[in-house]
Order: sequence, then structure tokens, then C-alpha cells
Amino acid sequence: MAENSAFNIDLRGLKALAAGLNSLPEKIPSVTSRSINHAVDRMYTEAWKVVKPEYFTKMKYFSRATKKIRANPSNLKGGLVATGKNLFLSSFKFSPSKPFAGGRAGGAVSVQIGPGVSAKLPTSDPRAFVARMPSGFIGVFARRGKKRYPFAKLRSDVSAASMLAGETVRKKLEEIGKNEFDKEFRRLTDLEMKKAFGNLPR
Repeated sequence: MAENSAFNIDLRGLKALAAGLNSLPEKIPSVTSRSINHAVDRMYTEAWKVVKPEYFTKMKYFSRATKKIRANPSNLKGGLVATGKNLFLSSFKFSPSKPFAGGRAGGAVSVQIGPGVSAKLPTSDPRAFVARMPSGFIGVFARRGKKRYPFAKLRSDVSAASMLAGETVRKKLEEIGKNEFDKEFRRLTDLEMKKAFGNLPR
């Protein structure tokens, strides 16, 4: 007598699988934008660490001119941008670090932008000098005319944008951004896969 064999298909699994597959495309823009923003956050955090060895300045001057562009599911564009004018010479390492006694202009002023990089300063009229403001701020200035006042803070040839554009800095930040995006995209994709297919019958 022939034996009968029965093969049962669990339709619950097929329905869950179909639902998971249908939901995944809808998650791609969200996963992508979240991954972009994660990468931008990491680039913003690491930017100063990358810039610091290249310039003799403080983090606050760099951070004030740097901002994050956030992505969203409908606009998958994000990045780290720098705006603003060139930094003042006072933002870097300058010598002498204090005004001469009696308010005298004193000798020549030098400014070190970074390792082995000096700023170009006016050595004739109007000559650069170090002065203390009533607020207590000490900086590098030059007179606007022959009279004692007014005088203005001198700017360098360096901006936050040019700091980020330097080859060494740019390559390092691009590497950080790519690696962080890839890791976060894989992590979020795995989470969405588990949400979509985690309840399949075993």
C-alpha cells in the first residue's frame, strides 16, 4: 500500500516576508539621511583634531566659523562647511605677547600661523603693533592714519574655510566621513532588516 506524504506551507512566513520586503525601500531615505548626519557629526568632532597640528590657533576661533549641514529623507545632502572672514592675526601665536611698557609701540611684531609658517605684517607706516584694549583684550593692530587713533585689528590670510581646504586636512576628513557613513549605514540597515524579518516563523 502506497504511503501518502503531505507538505504543508506556512503562509504566515510568506506574508511576513512580503511585508518586510515592501517596507525596506521606504526606509532607505531615512537610513541614508541618518547615516549622513552621523558622518557629519563625526567630521565636526574630528575637524579640530585634524586642524590643530597645522595651525597655532584656538578651537573657539575655528568652531565659530564652522557649521554642520544636516540631511533629511527628502534632501540627502549634508556636510561640514566653514564660513566667515579671515581670522584675525590675534587668533594665532604672536610676539611680543604683551604691549610694551608705557604704551609704546615697541619693536617689530611677528605672528606664527603654524609650524614654519609666518604671517606677513606691515613693517612701515602703518606698522603693526601689540596693544591692550579697555576690555582687556590684547591683539595685533595697525593705525589707520598718522594720528594715534583710530586703529584696527589686522586680519591674516587664513580662514576656517582655507583650513578645511588644506590637502592633509581635507583628505583626513573625507576618510573619516566615508568610514563613518559606511559603518552607520550598515548598522542601521541591519536594524531595519531585523525589524522587517525578525518575526518570521521558525
